[in-house]
Amino acid sequence: MMSFQYKSVALATVPALATIAGSASAALAQTTSKTSDEAATNQKSASALQTTDISNAKLDSFAKAYLGVSKIKQEYTPKLKQAKDDETRQKVKLEASRKMVETVNGVDGMNVKEYSAILASAQSNPKLARKLTEAINHSSDKNGEAGK
Repeated sequence: MMSFQYKSVALATVPALATIAGSASAALAQTTSKTSDEAATNQKSASALQTTDISNAKLDSFAKAYLGVSKIKQEYTPKLKQAKDDETRQKVKLEASRKMVETVNGVDGMNVKEYSAILASAQSNPKLARKLTEAINHSSDKNGEAGK
């Protein structure tokens, strides 16, 4: 059953990646203090990222991080909807963001900066988006079979 949910997320490709990119970027902004110069550098590195620059190992690491972030998003979306006031919503968002950052940084070969750069590149690079979808599907299939 989990495998189906992950495949659904993965098949949405670019729109789903854009949503998670926003979450990861927000998480990064909340957990580190970045100057506008650093943010501009990240944007430039994302636009310079080419499909050929990303190894299969990096794609696999990204897929694992993506699935972890998606799981956190699924967990925290209902909590956010149930929050009764702005303060509670902020606490829920911050907790989810921290978990997302920990998840991405906890995957071997991946960090939030790379994750965000790959996501940004996928939005304008259909070939990369397809490769990411394949990696996510493959990782999802492996995780689904391991849980059976």
